[in-house]
Amino acid sequence: MTEGAKIVLGSASAEDDLRLPRAPGVIRAFWARHPRLADVALVIITLLFIITLLFVGPTFILGQVFEPPGPAVSALILVLMLITALCLLWRRRHPLIVLAVAASPLVLTSPDISGAIVGLAPTFAIYAVAVYRSNRAALWALGITVAANAAVATAWMVFSSVPAGEGIPGVVGNATMLLVGTLVGTNVGSRKRYVEALIDRSRQLARERDQQAELAAAAERTRIAREMHDIVSHSLAVVVTLAEGAHATHDASSAKQANRAIADTARDALDQMRVMLGVLREAPGTHEHSDRMPLLGSTPEDIIKTAVAAGVPVSYTVKGAPSGTDLQRLAVRRIVQEGLTNVMRYAPDATWVRVESDYTGDTISVSIGNDGVKAAAPSLGSGLGLQGLAERVAALGGEFEAGPTPAGHWRLSAQFPKQTEPEGASA
Repeated sequence: MTEGAKIVLGSASAEDDLRLPRAPGVIRAFWARHPRLADVALVIITLLFIITLLFVGPTFILGQVFEPPGPAVSALILVLMLITALCLLWRRRHPLIVLAVAASPLVLTSPDISGAIVGLAPTFAIYAVAVYRSNRAALWALGITVAANAAVATAWMVFSSVPAGEGIPGVVGNATMLLVGTLVGTNVGSRKRYVEALIDRSRQLARERDQQAELAAAAERTRIAREMHDIVSHSLAVVVTLAEGAHATHDASSAKQANRAIADTARDALDQMRVMLGVLREAPGTHEHSDRMPLLGSTPEDIIKTAVAAGVPVSYTVKGAPSGTDLQRLAVRRIVQEGLTNVMRYAPDATWVRVESDYTGDTISVSIGNDGVKAAAPSLGSGLGLQGLAERVAALGGEFEAGPTPAGHWRLSAQFPKQTEPEGASA
């Protein structure tokens, strides 16, 4: 592999796996990438519309030029025009405030010219409320704005010289434009929030998928480490014990027999290692049942015979016919194997070791006891083997215990519910 070809597991984020469709339309995509430019263009359009509606429109339509009564009113109209248009620059971040500012001329000026002063600014502002806040806020804003405009227009028509023929059409026109902005905004805002919810849910599912994959990988690493520990630890303990015995004896026949036992033990360990490596190379979920069959080639009796050959004083008692699923029979094998391994490593002076298995009833129980480990003696091992047994038994829904007994001996026991192999599992 070249230096530049590096593989980093887990480096891709969950969002990288999302295959989101591109936004339709080149123009829409351009404005979506440049929101500030879109806001500036909206302000320019609003100003041009107001100028056209207030100054140019009456000239072409009515044949007369709009002339405000006095410089003070002209300045006020000009300021209101600029404010209502420029406030749209902040419609995305503060839509309610922008709506209040844009609609202020509707309550500050005469109803016959207020609509011309604000132009499309309130329509764009209430559209922003629906899109960037909520539909409920837009409906409330619509009702309040229309009611306030109607109340002010009524006051102008009652207490001033504005005729009803000019005030009422202005109120209706303003309400119509606000309603259009609200309806369009609620439609666009609802779709926007729905798409965002779908994308957020997709990201959440992608993160959960990655987390599940990481948990599955961690569980698989734990299982492999447990199996490797059981295989290597037991085999090496037996090999060391047999090698020490062969070195200490002066009987050539006994030394030869010990060497043969060492070779058999190492060969069995290689076979089990080969099976484990084969499982690692298989695709997940394939041949799950058949991969365990080589590991079940040896029985607890074979392990005990190997321990006896290594000089461990083991007695074995079994009640009932061995039964259960492959996983349960493998668990019994590993429990016996780990128990005898601990005896050979930490209790070489044991005068008796009792292995008991009980297959009667609805549970399977296994226990290994010895008198070679004193209760007050400190632990010499790392505890990984016992931890692996506890995890294995817990996965089968059982209970596991290991520790000194009241009599001052050491006892390891496990029990779990008996199960039957499903139909066709052995096929």
